[in-house]
Amino acid sequence: SQYAVAYKIPIVLAVTGYNDEQKKMITELAEKIPVFRAENLSYGIKIMKNLINTAVKYQYDNIEITEIHHNKKKDAPSGTAIALAKLIDENIPIHSLRLGNVAGEHTVSFALEDEIISITHTALSRRIFAQGALKAARFISNLPPGIYNMDNMP
Repeated sequence: SQYAVAYKIPIVLAVTGYNDEQKKMITELAEKIPVFRAENLSYGIKIMKNLINTAVKYQYDNIEITEIHHNKKKDAPSGTAIALAKLIDENIPIHSLRLGNVAGEHTVSFALEDEIISITHTALSRRIFAQGALKAARFISNLPPGIYNMDNMP
């Protein structure tokens, strides 16, 4: 981080689970350089969040989230699942599965009495996250200091 500040190099952060000290450091960095911070760099997750924001305007009997990732993933639930829950209600149940080599799948299910509406995003390859990181880096390359995220990208 000192190197990035010294040479005015923007930073892209795409992990979750920061502690308070790390969050403070990120905020301080953003006063000096552009920082792009996202729990997920998939453009599809950005679209999914927009769909969820539309869906939550209606009344449902219950809403639940299911997420599946490869069996080497250390966190459960994933940072993306937690971020999706925060869009709706932080107390929404999240069901986490760790299976095989799944890059990532998130489903938000909205239940009514006799029907279920599900919004699902499936990452078919981890390549989408690398592509998202490159897009984020290009996006913030000439921006002023501050914290940016997927909502800021066109």
